[in-house]
Amino acid sequence: MFHSALVMQDDQTESYWAIIQSLAIGGEKQGRKLRELPISEKMTWSEWVAKQPGTLVLSVNGETHVESEPYANYFSSDKVFKPIVKPDDRLQPKTSIYTFTWNQTPFAIPHSAIFEGWKGKAGKDPIFVYRKEGESLYRSTRAWLLSHEGKKVKLKKKGQDWQSEKWGAFNPNTGSFEKSGVKLKPLGGWDTFWYIWSQYNEGGNLLKP
Repeated sequence: MFHSALVMQDDQTESYWAIIQSLAIGGEKQGRKLRELPISEKMTWSEWVAKQPGTLVLSVNGETHVESEPYANYFSSDKVFKPIVKPDDRLQPKTSIYTFTWNQTPFAIPHSAIFEGWKGKAGKDPIFVYRKEGESLYRSTRAWLLSHEGKKVKLKKKGQDWQSEKWGAFNPNTGSFEKSGVKLKPLGGWDTFWYIWSQYNEGGNLLKP
């Protein structure tokens, strides 16, 4: 554990990897960055099984399910996991955020700013970030680059929906304009708490509406 976030050790080189940074902070691979895989999506088990009914489940000593929720108290409490070394007062410590790295620059934005969709920029590049208000922290934030074939994509909100004059209705969950078949490029990134991210990114880029 370092700055309240997991540090993992690999079996091959016994190097230590800081998950928040995707970086080896000790051992043979120190300084080496991890390669981020294409965007994934968090979902409930029932949703996954509906999509992939043949999924096999890894058991631990024959157990495949835990009735209790080990992180319930942590998510519902304002208390942090470990003492904060250098507090960043721009947001409350347990503010849930979405974070991503673009052009080697880390960015963060609070969930409250992206409910039902947010348009903005990462540096000079336009992006769209979406999260449904009230949904579980276990669900993934969806984020897309607002460009297609080198041209900026313009989105406008009409009622509860996002649309493009050129391609019609936009699905923020899939990044697709479904009638035209056009799909935007995913941004990547992940969700965490402000106090964790800010300890790794002192004075980092905080996006706001």
